[in-house]
Amino acid sequence: MMKRTLAHLWIGINAAICIVTTNIFATEVDFSKQVELNIKNTEFEFSVFSNATKTSNDNIILWLPSEHGLPDSIFNSAKSLAQKDSISQVWVADLLSSLFLPVQASSIDKISNEVLYLLVKTVQAKTQKRLFIVASGKGALLAMRAVHFWLQDGLTSQQFGGLVLLYPNLLTKTPEPGSSGLYYPVTHGVSVPIFILQPENSPWRWQLSTLQQHLFKANARPFISILPKVRDRFFFRPDANNDELQASQNLALIINKSVQYLASEAIDNYTRPTKLPSVTMPQAIKQLTKLRRYTKDPTPPALQLKNLTGNTSSLQQYHGKVIVVNFWASWCPPCVHEMPSMETLYQRYPRSEFTILAVNMAEDSDTITQFINERVQVNFPILLDSNGKALQDWRVFAFPSSFVIDKQGSIRYAVFGSMLWDTPQVYEIIDKLIKEPASMN
Repeated sequence: MMKRTLAHLWIGINAAICIVTTNIFATEVDFSKQVELNIKNTEFEFSVFSNATKTSNDNIILWLPSEHGLPDSIFNSAKSLAQKDSISQVWVADLLSSLFLPVQASSIDKISNEVLYLLVKTVQAKTQKRLFIVASGKGALLAMRAVHFWLQDGLTSQQFGGLVLLYPNLLTKTPEPGSSGLYYPVTHGVSVPIFILQPENSPWRWQLSTLQQHLFKANARPFISILPKVRDRFFFRPDANNDELQASQNLALIINKSVQYLASEAIDNYTRPTKLPSVTMPQAIKQLTKLRRYTKDPTPPALQLKNLTGNTSSLQQYHGKVIVVNFWASWCPPCVHEMPSMETLYQRYPRSEFTILAVNMAEDSDTITQFINERVQVNFPILLDSNGKALQDWRVFAFPSSFVIDKQGSIRYAVFGSMLWDTPQVYEIIDKLIKEPASMN
């Protein structure tokens, strides 16, 4: 039988008490520890992965939770990361459970800056190695806040090497269609190297230039790598495709290369940030599952794209009709879910009065044609936004997003999220718009 030994250690770290329970298997070179740190009278739980036979090095990773908590795939990747030559240990922090917070986006805002700062500082002080933080989604906000307050206390590049952020979401809320996003102030309050891993099949990909501008304000050094053919949350999606399953298996390798790159780009000193302005958190908006009146500038951005036949179509050529402009992708389940009802709506009205323009994000015509032939057969025009420019111009942050334009060319209604388009409520709106004159003159 495999021999198992159990060790208990008590370690004092400044204001924190560390309780370590270690499970060591004689036949394995890797081992994990369950660690509890007492900070602000709260015990925070960590899973710590390392390799007992590996020579020591100077780098450790702290993996923070996201609004989706800590899926099992994170622990699998952490174990694999601990086997890499450049990594000494990987600490996975179970913050939400430790604070008795539910696994949801609003819980991220409830974790105090002081707790985050003390937590990362204590982990680094215990290990006496250079710390890198990994986080995804809204978990990036936890990482940014922790580092911001650590910088105010004189954080050095010997203590901290940088952030690895997977599809970071640093917006206070998902903007309504056509609106600009409001970033948390901490986005321009962290002057450390940041490596962003952004899935290709994601609307956030097209917002990276705006995010970079915010990061540059604090003299941060953002590096970006696009992960091909995968969606956000690819490493724990229940509907993961083959490309996403493969990327999930390679996640440890991807993060390790990111850490190595950040280590090679290390700088001598970090800029100490100024105190950030307070921010009034906007109330969470309800998910728009029905058409809402559009309250922004009603003038639609230009739209001129190629269709599946290779010809160019423009919004202007449909002037005088009621138009639904829908932003979608074949890899987006909510988009696919609403398409049959959109086809029903499209068939209800004559082409002289109504049309739907489905703007696809960055997929090639062969992929879309196969999708239409094999999964959802639709007849309305599909336009190809190959470089994401239309998505940026129309300020689309989530898929699907749709705009309803009247016969005079003004945006009257909008919705983000999947909805049923073949309902009496939708028919009533379209009927009224069709009855309006094409010109006010």
